[in-house]
Amino acid sequence: MKVCYINLDSAAERRAALERNFAACNAHGWTLTRFAAVDKGSLPPEAARLDGLGPGERACFLSHLAAIEAHGDGSDDLMLVEDDALFGKGSQRAILRAIDMLPRDRWDVLLTDICITDVEDMLNLFRRKRRRPADMQLMNLTKIAFAGSTAYVLNKDRIAATRRTLADPGAEALPYDLHVRRLVRAGSLAAWVIFPFVTSLSAWSDASQVQREATQGTELLWNAFRKLIWIEPEHAEVQRCLDLIPPDLFDDREATLASRILQGMLSGKRVSK
Repeated sequence: MKVCYINLDSAAERRAALERNFAACNAHGWTLTRFAAVDKGSLPPEAARLDGLGPGERACFLSHLAAIEAHGDGSDDLMLVEDDALFGKGSQRAILRAIDMLPRDRWDVLLTDICITDVEDMLNLFRRKRRRPADMQLMNLTKIAFAGSTAYVLNKDRIAATRRTLADPGAEALPYDLHVRRLVRAGSLAAWVIFPFVTSLSAWSDASQVQREATQGTELLWNAFRKLIWIEPEHAEVQRCLDLIPPDLFDDREATLASRILQGMLSGKRVSK
């Protein structure tokens, strides 16, 4: 499979980290190619049609479209990743298995992990993974509140049509990941996610080049969950992510008590009655 990663020319450390991680996990001889991301400081003229987005969000949107155009020739499935993606030793095997499970005419986009933004969905997925940790499933994204475009596979048979669909920003300009979600909900794209997630976020995700400072605490919470729920979680990395969150976010007595109750209910040591 062809893997293309999006990376700014100035982000040399991210580039090196991703390439090391990919090489260590490349058990199936996949090819990795870098795509130079659009720099928000030098946006092309056509970016003006994406009014309403911040410069970083605009550049991210254009980078994904340009990367698909450059590398999605239809000769093979294309995996597109951002430079804060993280592969595990079993990622490639799981992705190939998932592709075998899905009929070619039923998918355009296969996400290998997503951002879960709803607390109820988080609880349901955590319990599902606890009950069946080794059972890989494919979840249709039509009714899931998701975000994130860190890592996904495009179906080679439908990649040209998928790019045309993605290239239309619609009546309301949205960040790329939310644009994808809107298209999925509208039925314009057939999208699935592998669960448990088979890729995750590296430590670089906690210093996003796109996110807005006011929402940093929320995004760190989302990141921590993604790092917890994938096939190869490192609990120390999840804790490190949580430690970056401003302490005042947790200054809510009632929420603290509720979280302790949920901790007990979710514990593998709890005895059912």
